Amino acid sequence: MPYINSQVQMFRLIEAVQAEIDRFGYQRLETQILQPADLFLTKAGDQFIQRLFTFERFGRQLALRPEFTATAAKAYAEMQSPGMASIARWQFAGSVFEDSLDSADVYQRYSVGAELIGWGSWLADAEVIVLGCAGLHAAGCNDIRLAIGSVQFLRGLLESYELDPRTAQFVLDHLHHLTTDGKAFVLERFDKLSAIRSIESDFVQKNSGELTALLESETSFAGRSREDILRRLKRKSERAALRGQVVQALDQLEYLQEIDRSNPNAPQVVRAGLLDHQATAHRALDQIESLIELVKSYDQSPQQIEVHPLLARDWNYYTDIVFEFRGMTGGLIAGGGRYNELARLLGGVHAPAVGIAFYMENIIRQSALADGSSTNPVTLWLDEDSAKTAVWWASEMRAAGCSVIFKERTAGDARMPGVIAEGDGTLRCKGEKYSMARLADVLELAEEGQLHDD
Repeated sequence: MPYINSQVQMFRLIEAVQAEIDRFGYQRLETQILQPADLFLTKAGDQFIQRLFTFERFGRQLALRPEFTATAAKAYAEMQSPGMASIARWQFAGSVFEDSLDSADVYQRYSVGAELIGWGSWLADAEVIVLGCAGLHAAGCNDIRLAIGSVQFLRGLLESYELDPRTAQFVLDHLHHLTTDGKAFVLERFDKLSAIRSIESDFVQKNSGELTALLESETSFAGRSREDILRRLKRKSERAALRGQVVQALDQLEYLQEIDRSNPNAPQVVRAGLLDHQATAHRALDQIESLIELVKSYDQSPQQIEVHPLLARDWNYYTDIVFEFRGMTGGLIAGGGRYNELARLLGGVHAPAVGIAFYMENIIRQSALADGSSTNPVTLWLDEDSAKTAVWWASEMRAAGCSVIFKERTAGDARMPGVIAEGDGTLRCKGEKYSMARLADVLELAEEGQLHDD
């Protein structure tokens, strides 16, 4: 029964989240579990393929869906025509499949997702974030912490150091190591990579005679054309001179990483760490601050909202605002952000979009509703004489939101169950009889959880 009970609780929490998203005007859509594998590789890149469950069918590479966003963007791309883009609000729920490194034995998880496609304003980001707050509250997660960051903030910061795209990507890919292992570790990795390039450069020098002849001809060398070799030599020379900029960038990122994000003045502290010429980062921080102020104006805003300058989700996918919700124990319970290029990459028109995913297994661990005590059905005992009475009481209670199941009480049953329908129209529980006129009193007992079998 533990597995059955956990499934029942999971589906109730999923329905609670979806019902709250309904109130924001998001249509419920179903997506196929099996999809073309390329659909998800377009979103996440080739490095994601090891985490997909894929197989071949009649020459087509298929995959079990690992999430809902790519499917939503594909559907949007297929329904739009150039110059005819519209706003779509969609929500999804169900199983997703991923070979996750942090949980080797769990491949199927439950997720709820919401996507707002076609609205490029930061007001759309605020809507989805507030929707996330409301959905988590509906699922019984009342103590939550929201962190907001920006891909534009970090990219703007790194661009100010004039790093080439490959080196900037190296820094972005190592933000996690900067937090967990420190700046010295990241620089060591950078120097090792530079040493490999230096070895390649030594090879070039030792073969300079052949290269000189090559560069004066139109032939290839080691499978590379004259133009390829010239480009590689130029990049190596430029990267060798970049270490100073990398050190400066890491110094600034380290300062931002060490900021106490729970400090109400954290945005001002972040701004103090920016240079005057880092205009893109300043604008991104302005947007984050505006977003936080708007989210705070909602009744269901989180207890704690943080500016997270180094928040990293997926640099190859998200294009601007990113956010994460965590419980007060630190577990990730929801997250998302803005992705403005996906619909175009999937063959449609350019469509700004922002979405969120609720991680239901993590939510159920922190939900105040997950013990099931407040959602167990009321057992209503009846016999042939009291059947009509039981139907009336059950109908009224169900209309008020209670779950009710019937059990038959036989004449020889010496057990005295908690809630009994009588042939005279009354309901007996807790040693007291309730007439139909006292329906409100019975509903109050049900809400307090006092109508379960003793």
